[in-house]
Amino acid sequence: MIAPGKKAPVDLESYLAIFVGEVRDLSEHGMLVRVNGGEVARVSVHLSMAIGDLVEVSHLMFHGGVSSQFGCMRCPIDTQGGQCFTRTIRNFQYRTLEQLKAPLPVGVKHVFNIKGPSIFTTLKSFPANPSFYGLDTLHLLSIGLAKHLYELLSSPLHPSKFDNRYKPSIEELKEAKLDKASAWPYTFDLDPKVLAKIGQYVAQSKKAIPTTFNAPFNDIFAPGGVTNYRAVDYEEFMIFIVRALIAPHYPDSIRKPLLGIVKVAALVLQKNELHASDLQFIEAKVNDWHKLLITEIKAKRLPIKTFRPNAHYLGHLTYMIKAQGLPASTSSRSIERSIGRYKRLISARTNVGINAGNIIDRLAIMRAIKASTTGDGTGDGEDKLNDLDARINLLVPRRYDPTTFVDLKNDNGNGSQLWYPVIHTTVSSIPTSINVNTPLFVKAIQSYYDRQYSTNVLQNVHINDQLDIVVSGSAWAYNCTYRSEYYRDLTGANSRGSHYIMVSAEHLSNSRRKVKAFYVGAVIFMFKLEIEGIGDELFLLIRLGKTHAVDDKDKTMPIVELDDDQDSSAYLVCTFEQVICRVGLMRFSENDKIYKVITKEKVFRASIETYKPGKNSLVLPQ
Repeated sequence: MIAPGKKAPVDLESYLAIFVGEVRDLSEHGMLVRVNGGEVARVSVHLSMAIGDLVEVSHLMFHGGVSSQFGCMRCPIDTQGGQCFTRTIRNFQYRTLEQLKAPLPVGVKHVFNIKGPSIFTTLKSFPANPSFYGLDTLHLLSIGLAKHLYELLSSPLHPSKFDNRYKPSIEELKEAKLDKASAWPYTFDLDPKVLAKIGQYVAQSKKAIPTTFNAPFNDIFAPGGVTNYRAVDYEEFMIFIVRALIAPHYPDSIRKPLLGIVKVAALVLQKNELHASDLQFIEAKVNDWHKLLITEIKAKRLPIKTFRPNAHYLGHLTYMIKAQGLPASTSSRSIERSIGRYKRLISARTNVGINAGNIIDRLAIMRAIKASTTGDGTGDGEDKLNDLDARINLLVPRRYDPTTFVDLKNDNGNGSQLWYPVIHTTVSSIPTSINVNTPLFVKAIQSYYDRQYSTNVLQNVHINDQLDIVVSGSAWAYNCTYRSEYYRDLTGANSRGSHYIMVSAEHLSNSRRKVKAFYVGAVIFMFKLEIEGIGDELFLLIRLGKTHAVDDKDKTMPIVELDDDQDSSAYLVCTFEQVICRVGLMRFSENDKIYKVITKEKVFRASIETYKPGKNSLVLPQ
């Protein structure tokens, strides 16, 4: 909504007055929607939340700020120590409607740091509690927690850069028999060589991490490693790098609370539903994190300023989730990276709008060139690599016709399609440029139909290498784009690894019992196959990991070992319905074949087990 306002408003309230007035009118009088003169609907508009970082929210609710007494905007906790909130961590008493809405008595400057009723309290939709003022996860978790964790954990490598250590007095040093303050114990102390090696592992993992991840996955502990990091990058550092590579090096007393708060962030930032058990988990793990910080502060291994206001606000997460739903749905993260990029590039002091428009055009052209693939989507693509016209016409819109995609004959409504490059061939005639073992491929197809259909259905079905199939390098299914090794090899898109997935499949145990297991592997290609009497289906051919395991120190972290010999690797044929999530692989040791499995699309809440009879696989919690 764009509303006219004062050119130079006196304060934030005068700036918002017209906007709030418009919303009040729409909520009281409603709005009539007409189409072609006919009434379609009558609606009322209500404002349900005002959100921002802590500073802006304090302005919106006429609060004195986090650095003053009664510094929390949710509960009237008496901080008494500026920005330190270590006095209470549970059983919060939330501010009442009277404290938020009532005018101040004569001669009273504030009531628990509220300096008068906000303009929002005049709205009908204003609740009887402070849940109207939201917690933006971009500022609370991505900056407030994740960036702070980076500073705390990387402090041993850059002690002069981050001032996170307790500063002992001369008397304390003498009592501890220490010569210098740098020798004073530090909670998150770690060998700098270990941190440097972790940074190298992150950079070496980049080619196995999908582009769905935001962070650049460079050497984060090298000089300038986080120079251009933004909030969403620190967020992924916390959820994936801290969990997979850093936390395992700490003793249980530190590792468990650290892993707990990281998993809290992963749960809160997801866009799926949260269960009652998740809220209990969040509350328990936040409490454990608070206890760790308070214990270490009392032991003088951390300074009191470590318990920042953001740490206190973590205790209000479950309250806000119950009141406003998933925090990710109200976050400003979707535009955070774009704002930062354009802000750095805009240099004009006059005609700023023209400058910004030119930058947007230039970036769009560069992105189109970088993402474009050679060829027109027909044939096997190899003859197109040297096609001069295809290289010159990078910006010509790609064709979208039956030669560039493949549908199912009887689509079930999910809109699944096979995309460029598309090849119509037989199993035995798959181009040699695609690294596939034909006998193993045929065996995997046969295994799929044996799992899915009865012997009566399959009695006239013959699976062999003369089957007609349609092979593709990419696909669209269930609102996700899938890539394959074939696509990577053809287009040269090898800088990131968008072809690793986790899938579920049943297999027959030694006792001929069907066992549902989960596997991690690389998609070789996608294909369409039609069997008479059964119909056509879209499949993925997956090269499975050699072995699967679970991290000893984090039972929700899968581990996969890739096979050295790709020609003898186990194959699995499955449908897109059997895909659990797209995953990335994070290297964590000198063995470049063993990786920890990370994903943005699923949070494993309970312990994962391994299933070893037959093919090594995983059993995920229900």
